[in-house]
Amino acid sequence: MLPPIKSPAAELLDDLLEHSKTNVKESTAKVWKWCIEANIRAFFGNIKAARLTTETMRDYRRKRLDEGRSETTCNRELSILRIALNLGRKCTPPKVNALPYFPMVKEQNARQGFLTDEQYAKLRDVLPDHLKALFVTAYFTGVRLGELLAWEWSQVDWKQGFITLNAENTKTGYSHAVPILKGDMRNWLAWTL
Repeated sequence: MLPPIKSPAAELLDDLLEHSKTNVKESTAKVWKWCIEANIRAFFGNIKAARLTTETMRDYRRKRLDEGRSETTCNRELSILRIALNLGRKCTPPKVNALPYFPMVKEQNARQGFLTDEQYAKLRDVLPDHLKALFVTAYFTGVRLGELLAWEWSQVDWKQGFITLNAENTKTGYSHAVPILKGDMRNWLAWTL
């Protein structure tokens, strides 16, 4: 039996997954693959790219919202499809001639739940000692947990007072330095040594 002929949308999603293997972070590639296989392919896979419209995008958003997903999730999933279509447009010959308008919704993702100085001190004091350096550093620098956990002592420059974050461990893919602040941060990092 011959394999089924892929519709253009399914082919574009496959192309995006192949592209992600060498052009994005491994963590991003995993998220794209999961989103495509769990939701995007089922909805868009049998639609020819030329038949995708703004209304199709709205239908997808309505479906996902009815399933209890957030506007932010819908925006991210539609962004993955837009990347696939853009890659198809850049092919020679193009696999996509025109891109539909993607209706994105304004997101309400303001951070909440900041600690007061008193709450910080209470929490720090009840943590086991082996977690205090991590907590204190996160509190004073705002560095993401994944980046903190990837740090090695070779990245700590006590003389200059900085910790260098390697590009492969940052969300942006760029390396940067974080100051070692005097007080709790410096004291707990030094205690950990």
